[in-house]
Amino acid sequence: MRRGCSRSKAISTPTRSCPRLARLPRVPRLLQPRPGVFKPPSERRPKGEAPLTKEEKAERKRSIAERRLALATEWAKSFRAYIAADEARRERLVRAYNRVARGRIVPAYSPEPLEIARWGANAPKLKAHQIAGARRVLAQRGGLVAFDVGVGKTYTALAIIARARQEGWVRRPVILVPGSLVWKWHDDILCTLPDYRVVVIGSKRKVLSRGVRRGQTTSENDTPQERAQKWTLLQTGQADVAILSYDALARTKMNEDAVMAYVGQVEAVERSIALRKRALEEKVKTAKQKDKLSERERALLEHGVRAWVEEILALPPDWDYDPGIAWDELGVDMLVVDEAAAFKNLYKPQAREDGGVPKFMGGGGEGSDRAWQLDFRAAAVRRQTGGAGIVL
Repeated sequence: MRRGCSRSKAISTPTRSCPRLARLPRVPRLLQPRPGVFKPPSERRPKGEAPLTKEEKAERKRSIAERRLALATEWAKSFRAYIAADEARRERLVRAYNRVARGRIVPAYSPEPLEIARWGANAPKLKAHQIAGARRVLAQRGGLVAFDVGVGKTYTALAIIARARQEGWVRRPVILVPGSLVWKWHDDILCTLPDYRVVVIGSKRKVLSRGVRRGQTTSENDTPQERAQKWTLLQTGQADVAILSYDALARTKMNEDAVMAYVGQVEAVERSIALRKRALEEKVKTAKQKDKLSERERALLEHGVRAWVEEILALPPDWDYDPGIAWDELGVDMLVVDEAAAFKNLYKPQAREDGGVPKFMGGGGEGSDRAWQLDFRAAAVRRQTGGAGIVL
């Protein structure tokens, strides 16, 4: 064997210097490594240059958008050429696609009647799609009920709760609903599950005793002490289910150390904090400007995550926590959220390098405090149940 010759079995046309050495094919230009293709185009304006006019800014954004589109087209063309250059590579891609996109069989759930011992004799009968939906959520011990408006999400959710309690893996379910719907849910539960003991936390009914509406039934908010008493009923097993209004959700304290441990595992929290800190750093250029910051903003700038958590969990000045009640200690093992879209915008897009957020991504910002309040409490439920118990 000559010096420099290879023992590789993948031999093509021999070279003049080494007859047994495979000649490597020339890599087309589009297939060669080009790190720049992955870097979005950006423009840096020289310091001291006059500010751009409104028309110039619009033209600049159009120019960047066109360049991004051209870049995406070139990237797609490069990838297609890379795949087309090798038959084995094409086969590997097809196998990987089929394994991911076609290899999963979506399970089907039976629409046969679901046996629920405490379902009322005069209660509405569940339809096939409601039964199949309930069976799916029960099998997965959580999930999304996304039926269209008016086709039975409420009764499906009640069937899920009742069956889960019957199976023994749920003991303290909580239904989180808008304040305007708490008593509708209350009446629906008594209609379908007439022997259920129901507490409504956040609202109480009363009969008007004067005025033109005398004798009519209305509702008003609970006091902190009344809410605490109702939570105790659920915690001690004297209630089968609790209906919780949106406004009352944040009035239960949370263990800050447990929340800190949770947010330490969530990348979006780091991003949200970095976004706020960057905004504050851009806002504060001098000591005088720093003096104008609120105490909470200074804490966020200096202490980061813990200050961010304290800010999310803080109550408005005229609100009080429910005395003696902590969400982490209630033992809630199922949380059903009605109208879950009210808790959207947990994460929001971050400004791009050209200083703005693309319109298709919606408005930028720091995310919704209400959404984080729910997320923290849902995480506590998952800790309690080993990952189960959230139904939207």
